[in-house]
Amino acid sequence: MNLIRKNEKRTRYELTNDLITNELLLGKSKKEVEQLLGETSKFERNEWVYDVGFIPGMFSIDIDIIEISFKNNKVINVKQRST
Repeated sequence: MNLIRKNEKRTRYELTNDLITNELLLGKSKKEVEQLLGETSKFERNEWVYDVGFIPGMFSIDIDIIEISFKNNKVINVKQRST
């Protein structure tokens, strides 16, 4: 199942908030992350980036992304930010 790409853009931010708040990705391998979130379009060896879309709000003009950092093939940090 591909959670990020299968969800509509307007609800992706809710999913990513849950992933971060509940630390659901910490300790997962790159393969496990790819199975959950799909292929990332932007990555470096130890950092993957996924497009979350626009966060609803009056002044929301920037797209948010989720950044996933790996060490020894395991997730060590997940954060969401505006671009």
